[in-house]
Amino acid sequence: MLPVFPLLAIARSEFLMHWRRRGMIVISLAMIVLPVAAAIYMHSTLRTISTGWVEAGAATAQESRQYVAMAILPILWPSVYVVLALILPVITADAIPRDAQIGTRELLESLPIRSTVYLAGKLLGVWAGSIGALAAAMTATGIIWWLMVGPFDLGLYAQEWVVGAMPLAVLNGGLSALLASGQPDGRRGVLVGIGVAVSSLLCLIASPLLEGTRGVTLLDYANPGRPAIFLYYFQSVNAPGVNRIGTPVTMNDVLLTILVGGLEILLAWLIGWYWLRRDEAS
Repeated sequence: MLPVFPLLAIARSEFLMHWRRRGMIVISLAMIVLPVAAAIYMHSTLRTISTGWVEAGAATAQESRQYVAMAILPILWPSVYVVLALILPVITADAIPRDAQIGTRELLESLPIRSTVYLAGKLLGVWAGSIGALAAAMTATGIIWWLMVGPFDLGLYAQEWVVGAMPLAVLNGGLSALLASGQPDGRRGVLVGIGVAVSSLLCLIASPLLEGTRGVTLLDYANPGRPAIFLYYFQSVNAPGVNRIGTPVTMNDVLLTILVGGLEILLAWLIGWYWLRRDEAS
């Protein structure tokens, strides 16, 4: 059983460090800027759907909110995906190597804190920081869209962030932090993060799902580009779950991607734990 207080102390320190170094602020702002620019560009069209259709009797208030939400999602999702797949892994990668560089890890090794507690605390801190950045971006973007285009279905909007963006942040941000844990300094850790980001993008581009040449397989669930999650939320305006490109995917494919990604996190955890134990023994 992991000691709770040291675990939470390490997680809190890591959470605060990411925000003090402005990494998570960059993540939040990057996920806000492009969707807000799109809201400015499309606000007149979407406001017509939001209010004009109801006033004209062409749709009920609930139907118009769903239409507006379905129009927002494919605009919002690509920018959120790019930030989480390409920028977040680079920011989280130096979480553990930074401690080795500045001597914090040596200090912690002199205390009765096991490597499993240290690694769990760092990972929880990375996840908490990432989820905090998502929450800030989701709230700010939602408020701005609501003010500019009118009411929309908050359930559909929240689902994209909670079921789409949050697992992507937890999986890819966590993988980057764990795989870089054996590096001796922050710079080399960042290089690992860049490798994770680039490999995720290349794996997404190379995925047969984008071409629609075959159905979803186990390899797609294990793909670090998370093509099933990407495609599910990159949907057409008028038909939820029907993709603009590639093989149609379902919510079950999204959930299986999250499950397999969790197994990848477990494997990366074991790798990170081995590296820490090796460093302690040397």
